[in-house]
Amino acid sequence: MEELDQFLMSDLVSDETLMLDSLDGYLTAIAIGPITLMPSEWLPGIWGPEPDDAPEFESMEQAQRVMNLIVRHFNSIIAMPGE
Repeated sequence: MEELDQFLMSDLVSDETLMLDSLDGYLTAIAIGPITLMPSEWLPGIWGPEPDDAPEFESMEQAQRVMNLIVRHFNSIIAMPGE
């Protein structure tokens, strides 16, 4: 979580990028929604409304690492038992 939080607060992302607390809400809403969305449908929403809001990753490895952290976080939300 720390690594993901640091990336979301870095200069590599736009001012429109969701911070960790907003990302939690966004991913929770997707997880409990009435339809299943593919990551390709919801990942762009993390960065902001415009295509130019996409992060400027320093490398392909960094892009994969950040995407893996986000998907892992999403999967942990799905795995949480309901209250």
